[in-house]
Amino acid sequence: MRIAEKIARLEEVGQAWFSFEFFPPRTQAGVENLYARIDRLASLEPLFVDVTWGAGGSTKELTLQIAETTQKYSGVDVLMHLTCTGLTKAELKQIVQEARDKGLQNILVLRGDPPKGRTWKAVENGCDHAVDLVRLIREEHGDYFSIGVAG
Repeated sequence: MRIAEKIARLEEVGQAWFSFEFFPPRTQAGVENLYARIDRLASLEPLFVDVTWGAGGSTKELTLQIAETTQKYSGVDVLMHLTCTGLTKAELKQIVQEARDKGLQNILVLRGDPPKGRTWKAVENGCDHAVDLVRLIREEHGDYFSIGVAG
């Protein structure tokens, strides 16, 4: 379900809500531990779970995997982070389509940080700013996604 709609409904009745944010672990043991943790925390009924995007897109596949698995097996909606850093528009389109194909409907769009020790640099044929990525998603998918941005 679209998280923005869920938040709006809860705000109408003055009900508090919370979410959890997780980053993709670096090891398979860490991934298994994360799934066990998410399973336990799902019983607390968070409104959603955030899954972050690694600097420079370093966790692309794992972010998509964790987001899909969490939503599919825990029943908790997922807000997948997605950054512009280091990716062309074609790559971003592919990632967003993969997210949609996996049943994800919520994306937090960020410009993103470069990998540690590097400076941020625009990618040729990429999105220079988060707003460019928002426009790209809307052009490709209309209102299918609930999109959040940092501000």
